[in-house]
Amino acid sequence: MKLILTRIFPLTVVVIVFAILGLRPRTEPEPPAPAPSPPVAKKPPPGRVAAIALKPRGRGGLRPVENPEQSLPATTNEMATVDTKVTDVVVPERKGPNWVSFLQRHADGDQAALPEFLGAITAENAGAAWTAARAAKLSPADRRSVYETLGKAGGGSLVAKLMEASDRHAAIAVAGWGRTDPEGALAWFRQLDIRGDQQLQEYLGKSHQIPEGFLDRVSNGLLDALYPAPDPTAAVASREAYSAETLRFVESLVEQHPSQAQAMMRELTERLLRLYDGSTLADWVTQIQNPAIKSSAVQRIIEADIFKDAPFNAVDWAFSLEDPKSRQNAISAAFGKLSARSSGVNPAEVANQLNEMPAGRDRDFAINGFAHGLVGTAPKDALTWAATISDEGFRAVVTENVSRRIEAQEKKQP
Repeated sequence: MKLILTRIFPLTVVVIVFAILGLRPRTEPEPPAPAPSPPVAKKPPPGRVAAIALKPRGRGGLRPVENPEQSLPATTNEMATVDTKVTDVVVPERKGPNWVSFLQRHADGDQAALPEFLGAITAENAGAAWTAARAAKLSPADRRSVYETLGKAGGGSLVAKLMEASDRHAAIAVAGWGRTDPEGALAWFRQLDIRGDQQLQEYLGKSHQIPEGFLDRVSNGLLDALYPAPDPTAAVASREAYSAETLRFVESLVEQHPSQAQAMMRELTERLLRLYDGSTLADWVTQIQNPAIKSSAVQRIIEADIFKDAPFNAVDWAFSLEDPKSRQNAISAAFGKLSARSSGVNPAEVANQLNEMPAGRDRDFAINGFAHGLVGTAPKDALTWAATISDEGFRAVVTENVSRRIEAQEKKQP
């Protein structure tokens, strides 16, 4: 009996446990919560940009948080948005100088107006200042001051703008450019192709300039900027050092830039004429070895009225030169002075001498000078004489140059 109870009791307990479990009400598992619908992107209100929350990634890196809203700051001390509205901010309008007002005051006699005009010119407004000054009535000295200041401020870009507009005063601006950027201005001068550059030829034609005259004006400004001449009362050593240094500079241009070298020598001779008397300078010039440079110096000495009391002596000196190029340029200058109104020589006397000369280069260059000298007094005769030059190519060049000078002269007349 005891054995039976021992075996039945555990079985009874098991039955009772299962019965209890079977009697518990079965609960159905709750259905899973529906997946949240994706958030709808809302357009931020105008002028406000939502901040992008960032959290560390790796070693100090930053990556966007999957849910930026959970990372917004909990305190109001940290701004979650940035207001980008600027409609309430009034930006004052920047006004440049009143160039017309400056120039009108100057025209009315206000002595302070022009210095104020010049002092207001900068690289940024040089173009606007030039536009106003170009239409203003200025004396030659005032115009030079304006254009030099424009060149100082505007540099090469301003010079290019003037040439594009056919402004004949561009050479003056180059002088100002040379004072602030001598290397840049000199590099530009070296690369000028006075005969082959079509754009340069168009500029010269529209501005009524001949190539040599343009190069002379550019050289004049650059020489003052690069090698300021000493005072005429300076010591002899100072004047000699100046003449030697500038001559070396001119000689450095000859091989690759002969036209520029000749123009520089003509302008250098102008300065040397203020430092030495005519006979001393003439002796110095005869010792120059390069024919092109020598001819330019001789030409300018003759043009400087050193022979004004005996103009035919200039002709004799020109014909005495052995080098053909030097001689021909000197002959041209001498006959140009003879035909000028200031020489006091009867043009008919000069014409007779020309008619007696044999045909050739010397006569052609003599006619070249004579025709240019007649432009101021008898422009039609100047063209008639230019047409008698024997060399066809040279005749075309002289005729074109004489025509340009006549046009420029007529443009200046009221």
